[in-house]
Amino acid sequence: TDEDREDVWGQAYSHKNLGMTYRRMRQFPLAQTHLALAVKLSRQIGDKTNLAKSLYSLGNVYADQGRFADAQKAYQEAHDVAAAIFVREIEWRSLWGLGRMASVNQSGKAYGLYKQAIDVVEKMRAAIRVEEYRNGFVANKLDLYYDMVQLLLDQGKAGEAFEYSE
Repeated sequence: TDEDREDVWGQAYSHKNLGMTYRRMRQFPLAQTHLALAVKLSRQIGDKTNLAKSLYSLGNVYADQGRFADAQKAYQEAHDVAAAIFVREIEWRSLWGLGRMASVNQSGKAYGLYKQAIDVVEKMRAAIRVEEYRNGFVANKLDLYYDMVQLLLDQGKAGEAFEYSE
């Protein structure tokens, strides 16, 4: 095992994967334990990619449990790390998570965060050179656009909501 070989890198990734799996099984305490360990080990070895992914996943676990302040903190750090090392997938997802946290009582802030996330997604999409890939790229990101449209509709901004829905 990774522990037997004292492979800290392998342990960090294993704990991240276990945490994500336990979250899908809705076993949040176990998910949190494994993800917190992944964060700790990733910091220890300086693996910023795994750190960003683990922090983002930990934010999701906190959000699932209604621990919004903890989720916001984890998403913010995940975003900061991901932006610094150009891991765009975690960057936009963390912004989206921050937007979801803000949408509870700060709709103006949520709008700005969703817009930043969409800007990152659109830049990623624009960098794709093969048209068939570009067209399908947004498919697993539709919930971000849905959240933006819903927020705008709630604010009475139907015209802008329609633009995002396209």
